[in-house]
Amino acid sequence: MKTILVATDFSKASLNAARYAIEMAAILNASLHILHVYQLPVSYSDISYAVASGEIEKDAQNLMKEFQSQLTNKNITDIEIKTELRLGDFIGELEKVCEKINPYLVIFGIHKSTAAQRFFFGSQAIFAMKHIEWPLVLVPEHAHFRSLNNIGIACDLIQVTETLPAEKVKMLVNDFGGKLHILNAGSNAKYHPDIVFESGLLREALPGINHEYHFIESKDTDKGITDFVDKRDIDILLVTPKKHDFFERLFYTSHTKELALMSNVPVMSLHI
Repeated sequence: MKTILVATDFSKASLNAARYAIEMAAILNASLHILHVYQLPVSYSDISYAVASGEIEKDAQNLMKEFQSQLTNKNITDIEIKTELRLGDFIGELEKVCEKINPYLVIFGIHKSTAAQRFFFGSQAIFAMKHIEWPLVLVPEHAHFRSLNNIGIACDLIQVTETLPAEKVKMLVNDFGGKLHILNAGSNAKYHPDIVFESGLLREALPGINHEYHFIESKDTDKGITDFVDKRDIDILLVTPKKHDFFERLFYTSHTKELALMSNVPVMSLHI
């Protein structure tokens, strides 16, 4: 059985992400594994450390119970849900759990309240997307699950056979029965001989996949893609962080950062 791993900090954003994951799990006939990683202040002595550890763990257990109780969906009642609490560094513990359960997807929510939270979450998310090998989905806090009928992928069409995880893309499209929209933005991009050649290679790498190319003419590549996603009802946007810095620019370029944070479209990272 497939497993979807949901990382939570018990915020509204992570609760929404968990509800999104339940809807996805119902389609995939998958189970949910909810993870919370907590830390202790560094100033504790050995004695107070043990006391604080027990108190913080008890608080985390209570919060996890409350969190799980809020996941009730009257239309979905047969999803197996497991919970886990871990003490330590978030990324390190997340990797350990991924290695243990080998999740189909890792999901967590995007915070959009204060500037400080946006900066912290953005840096954490980018680090996780670049270093967690499993597919990772960021769900905006106001996003609601829609069947993944239209799956977009930001693709620069450069050395596609080396930089695009074709097997993972095919698995995702086939599992959800969607259509793949390959998004390439630039000025007159579709007429460049190299782009035409790479498009042919990508077509060969995706046999049997219902897909369509979209060459978006825009001086601002990122804005062109995000505008297309919003206007064409793309249900999820795929990026390849190690080879494609589109996602990083979404968070750290001034105007595109706000577009990403205000979007209702989840973003998934896929690694080779």
